[in-house]
Amino acid sequence: MGQYILRRLLQAIPLLIIITVIVFFLMKTAGDPLAELTLDPRITETDRILARAEFGLDDPLPMQFVHWLIGDDWYTRELQLPIQQESAEGTCLGTPITDGERVTAVVDGAEQEMLIRDGRCYRVIYQNGRNLGVLRGDFGDSIARGRPVLDVIGDVLPNTLLLGITSYLVIIVFAFSLGIFQAIRQYSIFDNIITTFSFILVSMPIFLVALLSVYIFAVQFRKWGLPYLPVQGMYSVNTDHSVGDLARHMILPVFCLAAISVAGYSRFVRASMLEVINSDYIRTARAKGLGERRITYIHALKNASLPLVTLMGLDVPFILAGAVVTERIFSWPGMGTLFIESLNRLDYAVVITFILMLAIAVVVFQLITDILYAVLDPRVRYS
Repeated sequence: MGQYILRRLLQAIPLLIIITVIVFFLMKTAGDPLAELTLDPRITETDRILARAEFGLDDPLPMQFVHWLIGDDWYTRELQLPIQQESAEGTCLGTPITDGERVTAVVDGAEQEMLIRDGRCYRVIYQNGRNLGVLRGDFGDSIARGRPVLDVIGDVLPNTLLLGITSYLVIIVFAFSLGIFQAIRQYSIFDNIITTFSFILVSMPIFLVALLSVYIFAVQFRKWGLPYLPVQGMYSVNTDHSVGDLARHMILPVFCLAAISVAGYSRFVRASMLEVINSDYIRTARAKGLGERRITYIHALKNASLPLVTLMGLDVPFILAGAVVTERIFSWPGMGTLFIESLNRLDYAVVITFILMLAIAVVVFQLITDILYAVLDPRVRYS
């Protein structure tokens, strides 16, 4: 088992590298994240040059990837800053200089390198980078927020995990409960009713489920004078941020996230349970006089859950990604909302870190799924 896990982890390294390279170059060619600075009259050309140099946006594209990966603290950039003071033709701050020539002169008591390019005077400075690179644990700074990426993600990740883990626990409890109930009472009126609602929910997009939930449980309940549910944020305005207030704000987002998955997963559980409870070893267990509850929840459910383990193992990593649509509709400050905002503002450092985290989570949870397979089914061996 140990060799299998090590082999899978080593196989994941090239995959993560390919994903990172593709996302990095796609984001870098999507546009200029600092283009809006040109629209602000308060920001000078020197400010724009310094800002672009801080994030390395003027470096060659392959070099930008190298700097993102291993850092740029070893790299020195040459910056040519336009001198705002007027100079006579052929001079820079009174120092004679020809076009294209570089000279070093003492200005205000300090030596400065200057040049004239296309008839304009520039001051030349050299700046060392300060990024340590991903391989040294530095994922860079958010361009839109001016803070380290890990700090930005760390602010919203707990909110997404709270919403995602709660939703997933609801999904597991209700999907297994409904699936087992339907399998035991196959073709009963309850089975037909649950099946009908399951097909309706599975066929509905999540934004429609969310909007209908808001309309019924928030808008209509308020009109009818019933206790209605909040639909914005994690807490109400001017409250003490209590657990009860948080729980009320979580009801609708959790319901929207869980409803479609419960409908789909319960169908898998039902089909698997029906296949298992009609097998020979279940009939043998009944013939030995074992109780129906023991047969259902110990012998049948263990084998019936195998197909669902794979399906749920692939879905778990996306808890980290957050529910983009649901978080936007309910203004939930999570990873999904952060991703959309960062994508709109071309905040490449946040987007790339987000995708990298998601890819690592997929690899890890696929490995955990394989291990669970071996635990649930003794016939599976990875030696």
